[in-house]
Amino acid sequence: MTHFEKILPEDLVTNKHFRAEKNLGGQQHALSAARAYVRARHKSCLVSFVTGSYSSGRFGEYSDVDIYVIDERVNKPLREQIITTFPIQVAIMDTRHLQRLLQLESVHGSITITHALYNAKYLSGDTHYFDSIHKDAKQRIETPPLYDRRIVYRCRLAVTNNLIKLRKVNTEIEISCAAVKLFQSVIKYLQLENGSWIYNNEFCHLNLHECDEFTAVRTHFSKAVSGDTYDFCDAIAQLLRSREK
Repeated sequence: MTHFEKILPEDLVTNKHFRAEKNLGGQQHALSAARAYVRARHKSCLVSFVTGSYSSGRFGEYSDVDIYVIDERVNKPLREQIITTFPIQVAIMDTRHLQRLLQLESVHGSITITHALYNAKYLSGDTHYFDSIHKDAKQRIETPPLYDRRIVYRCRLAVTNNLIKLRKVNTEIEISCAAVKLFQSVIKYLQLENGSWIYNNEFCHLNLHECDEFTAVRTHFSKAVSGDTYDFCDAIAQLLRSREK
């Protein structure tokens, strides 16, 4: 049992694994329930906020209320699942762990936590800290990402290695598998080179700005899967050369 668990009410420690069959009420009722929960359980936390479907407004009758509690007393991340008038799921962590998660997202090009912060609704605590992390999330979502050039280099190297492998395989099955793997690595490489975040109320994703060289690669892909790899390999070589300009 961690130090933080010791200072929580006993029923919170022993009753963590609940799941509601159904919840009733709209967004404002859910936010009110979340605020009441935080006041009762985490009154001294640094900041708390709601994420997920109830913060974005896209909730259903079986939706949970997802809450982040940032508390510097936590020495490792914790999770709580509680039923009040709504099923509530809580992620508890300190600021260092939250920043570590955001840094990992920057490295891997994902946006799960960032998107949660972008839509977050403030509940309690330090408004300056909340505004800061919300502003950072907004900036990342709405502007093109800055990728570490080493990641781009590794993706380009993967394309080159897969191209070499495709030229060495012989059987039809090997050719098909190698061509698909090569094509996937080309797409990932171009996403890192030319990608930008596209955001609307439904989703966030990387939008690939297609170039003429990639259009040629895609044109010859089906022939490569069938066994005729010459034009496909040549188009990828042309694509790599075009990126060097």
